[in-house]
Amino acid sequence: MPIRAIAYTSNASPGLSLASVQDFVRKAAAFNMQAGVTGVLLFDGERFFQYI
Repeated sequence: MPIRAIAYTSNASPGLSLASVQDFVRKAAAFNMQAGVTGVLLFDGERFFQYI
């Protein structure tokens, strides 16, 4: 299987709470583990950067 990667950035919606981000990360991590997906998600309070 070839190695594939993608990187992207996005802006958080105004008023997005840290609790919402943490909930999303928890659910995504569980899904990604089952799907065999690895990567990193960075959040600076305003923007996301993801590399998968």
